[in-house]
Amino acid sequence: MKHPLNPTIICLRISSIVYFLIALVCIIPFFTVSLADQTPTEAMILRIGWGMMCALSIIFGVFIEKIIKALKQGRHWGWIAGLCIAGLYIPSGFMVLGIIMLVNLLKEESKEYCKKESKQASQAIGAAAPQPER
Repeated sequence: MKHPLNPTIICLRISSIVYFLIALVCIIPFFTVSLADQTPTEAMILRIGWGMMCALSIIFGVFIEKIIKALKQGRHWGWIAGLCIAGLYIPSGFMVLGIIMLVNLLKEESKEYCKKESKQASQAIGAAAPQPER
């Protein structure tokens, strides 16, 4: 059976790759900021800025990979996080990816896939929990 969230997972994978590529591009100026053109304070500010952009890109990429894993497992929180990411992508440069993700996440089979898995997990947790004595 075809996984109901394949288009969403592909779009998220593309965006995580873009974030990791941004991190690679940001690390180059971090090490190559020329001290000859700027004062030491300006160079330090530029290095901090490039370092923060690199770190944030890596953090976003890892977070999106976590969402991909949750969607593959049918986790309800992954579905909600995917909706949030899709909503954030629509008014940005990832507009096409956001629209594809949103349309696919709002399909009934995608909703049922994530709700079914979360119901099974909650039932397993409820069965394992000890019952209070009366």
